[in-house]
Amino acid sequence: MEYMQPLTQDELRKKLERYIDASETHIDSEIAYERVRGYDAYFGKPFGNEKPNRSQHISRDVFDAVESVKSVLLQTFNASESVVRFEPRDEDDVPMADQATRYVNHVFYKQNNGYRVLHDLIHDGLVAKMGIAKVYWEPNQEDSYETVSNVPADAIDMLLSQPNVELAGEIMDNGDGTVTADMVQIKDTSQVRVEIVAPERFFVDPDADDIETARFTADISYLTHSELMELGFPHDMLTDLSPDKSSYNEWEETSRERVSPIVNDDQEYYRFFECYLRCDIEGTGEENLYQIAYCDDKILSVEQVDKHPYYTFTPFPLPHQVYGLSLADQLFDVQKSRSTLQRLIIDNQAMANTSRVVANLSMVKNPRELVDNNIGGVINAADPTAVVPMPTPSLSPAAFQTDELFAREKESRSGVSRISNGIDPQALNGNNSGKLIEALGTMGNRKVMTMARHLAELFLRPLMNEMYRLALQFETKPQTIRVGGKFMQVVPSQLGERADMTVRVALTPDESRDQAQAMVALHQMVAGDPLYGDKQRHALLAETAARMGIAQTSAYLMSPEDPEYQQMQQMNQQQQAMMQQQQAQVAQMQIQLQQQALQIQQMKVNYDYQIDQATLALKEKDAKVKYGLVDEKQEHQAAMDLAELQLEEEQKRNVTL
Repeated sequence: MEYMQPLTQDELRKKLERYIDASETHIDSEIAYERVRGYDAYFGKPFGNEKPNRSQHISRDVFDAVESVKSVLLQTFNASESVVRFEPRDEDDVPMADQATRYVNHVFYKQNNGYRVLHDLIHDGLVAKMGIAKVYWEPNQEDSYETVSNVPADAIDMLLSQPNVELAGEIMDNGDGTVTADMVQIKDTSQVRVEIVAPERFFVDPDADDIETARFTADISYLTHSELMELGFPHDMLTDLSPDKSSYNEWEETSRERVSPIVNDDQEYYRFFECYLRCDIEGTGEENLYQIAYCDDKILSVEQVDKHPYYTFTPFPLPHQVYGLSLADQLFDVQKSRSTLQRLIIDNQAMANTSRVVANLSMVKNPRELVDNNIGGVINAADPTAVVPMPTPSLSPAAFQTDELFAREKESRSGVSRISNGIDPQALNGNNSGKLIEALGTMGNRKVMTMARHLAELFLRPLMNEMYRLALQFETKPQTIRVGGKFMQVVPSQLGERADMTVRVALTPDESRDQAQAMVALHQMVAGDPLYGDKQRHALLAETAARMGIAQTSAYLMSPEDPEYQQMQQMNQQQQAMMQQQQAQVAQMQIQLQQQALQIQQMKVNYDYQIDQATLALKEKDAKVKYGLVDEKQEHQAAMDLAELQLEEEQKRNVTL
């Protein structure tokens, strides 16, 4: 194989400049104009066709649609504690996958203010075609100085033996067996950094099909001499650089009402390019990706890297193109047409209220009174017919119908309807059923949810994967994250490499509410089923709360793995065992009471029988006496004796029982 010659510094510089010039030409010829137009439409700036003394009203369709879609997307990706989730490899990997999920969400939302990152990214995409985020590892440290006074010398040695503690000067002997020294504690504050790049400060190869495979990407920043040195460039390398205070694309920066810090600053700024170029520098026939620092036509550094740090979001991606369409692109002509139509309506109403007149000036004493439109103004005329109002053409009803047509066109293109926003009074009239209103809202939400899917799959998933990869590679210190309502320390390097990531895209509020209701019904249906265990119940209730918009579910629901929950379960089991024992004792007592009741009932039956027998005996005696068969006293005494003996025998038997 025949190898090429390595590129010289000058050849590499020329190759880099060709990509920069091509990107600049592409942006200036096509992209910049459309982005500026989007900014102007968003801020409601004049179109340039306004006429003096006529209405200059501007419809704010782009602003309304952008803010509506932005609010939905922000709600979508901030409705849960875990927007992205690492899938476990097996059942044993569930805890580690959960920790990795919580860690990467912690880095994005807590360490990098993920809400603001998403807000700016979404806004740039909706207005300026593309939102750009840059993710990288930022090495940094914080030094904390402290003077240790009047301590034994061995105490200084103990302090210096601690990690990240150094001596900041000389140790001073106080002469009394103590010393004084200045100490510095170095705290490592390095972390994964995510920042938003302004669209006008981002370059990309115009021939690229997508951002991932682009041969050239770059972003521009304006840095001072000291800031360049903080990046690691020595002073002698920067001495021959020429400051450049001219903004690269002031037209775009001004249009989106951004004021560059270099405009009114007396410091010297240098226009610095951080470029990523795929080429064959070594002449081996194999292309690699290189990070190239470029400033004032001079290459400051070249370093081979694995990938570039840029991730983008476009609401309406186009195949085989880096730049797609923005929401402003979709609605600009609608806003201009509605503005023109609404201006005509306003002008017509103004003319109707301040109509022109036809006057016979010879019969008007003071012609200047004709142009005086003050309320109650008087025109002195010799004849009442000398001044006659000129009729104003009535406004055609078609004007309002046309405006409504444009309003529906706006809804169709943006996916944001008045029904879904709850601002259409006609949505509640008697002719619209609930199902129809729901269907119309759902149709509009589909387009917005498609944008959400683009944001999730084409931006958030690769961004989070790169954040996790950087953490595995560089993060060595433990990180405190929240797990199950409690705080714990996680060492990212111990979590292992992961590639299977899913992004949770929340549903629309109505859909989320419907699913939450279905989950509540499912919970009630399976309650008591042996297959519905603690883990399943916790997962279902947590998901139900998330659908209801309750993000911090751990504050209300304990996890089955929580030691506090396990302790409560153990106490409940003990209480249940005690209750079962008490119930058994109560049941035994009830059986004994039932037996005693039966015995008493039997005693009563026997007693009644004896009474009956004694009564019969008395009756028999009375009969004998009556007929003179026996002596009355003898018979009576014999009956009484017999009854007394029977009663004594019965009492003895009861005592024995």
